[in-house]
Amino acid sequence: MDKMNQLRDLLKHQIEDLYSAEEQIIEALPSMIEKAKDRQLKKALEDHLRITQVHKERLDDIMSLLDQEPARKSFLPGLFGSKKCKGIEGLIKEGEKIHHL
Repeated sequence: MDKMNQLRDLLKHQIEDLYSAEEQIIEALPSMIEKAKDRQLKKALEDHLRITQVHKERLDDIMSLLDQEPARKSFLPGLFGSKKCKGIEGLIKEGEKIHHL
């Protein structure tokens, strides 16, 4: 993580991390929904996807207020300022492992 000199730097970093988390969840949930066998689980995942999309829209609004553009996905993640939330990335990987058991 880069050195943060002001509280605003920390806020921007946290918003970027949340944005990345929401994007990763939005990308992962359709596959989880498709693989879910239980009707209640499938509905819960569908509901979560809708809620996550609203969260991302709210983060778009916050970023606009902060004059900040969301880091766009890149074919080379980690380059050109694109940051990825490692926590959500790990949770998604763990979920994929459980499915393959």
